[in-house]
Amino acid sequence: MKARANINDVSALQPDYMGFIFYDKSKRHVENDFVIPEIPNSIIKVGVFVNATSEEILKLTKRHAIDYLQLHGEETIRQCEELKELGFIVENKAHIIWLQCRNIVNVGSSFHAANL
Repeated sequence: MKARANINDVSALQPDYMGFIFYDKSKRHVENDFVIPEIPNSIIKVGVFVNATSEEILKLTKRHAIDYLQLHGEETIRQCEELKELGFIVENKAHIIWLQCRNIVNVGSSFHAANL
């Protein structure tokens, strides 16, 4: 999702998830100056990343209040462990690594074990 009107139209349908692509080689990626418009809290915002650094992921997650991440590149187990240490909850679903980050703005010290 990257067009404000499209985001607003889809939000009105109350989907469970809405994805935002932070991979500049995708034609659907969001630009650096992109701001996610206000959407209902019931819609889970998913940030999609491909081979991004942990620092970039953390910065964009905080900036856009992303709820979950999907990592679709060649991220290593070490990077997933690093993200977990930053407060993300790591889950492996259907060979896609998901990271829960609802509380990442206030990084805590408790998280469950990764199923890597």
